[in-house]
Amino acid sequence: MLLENFEDFATRSIQLYERAPLHTRFTTKYRHADGALEIKVTDDATTLKYKTAQAADVPKVERLTLAFLKYMSKADDV
Repeated sequence: MLLENFEDFATRSIQLYERAPLHTRFTTKYRHADGALEIKVTDDATTLKYKTAQAADVPKVERLTLAFLKYMSKADDV
């Protein structure tokens, strides 16, 4: 599911991770030719995507990436 609003994407991604922390993956892909960044969060049953070509979205993506790093580094506590 491609989401247009970053805040909605971030909220739903974290909820997806909280439901299945050991099965959720967070990936990013940058295509230099398009200047586009794609973020995907999936647990194999549900896939959430967000695409942007706006440089202003980079700080938001960094904050979300750091949040996922914090969550995933604590995954062994689950």
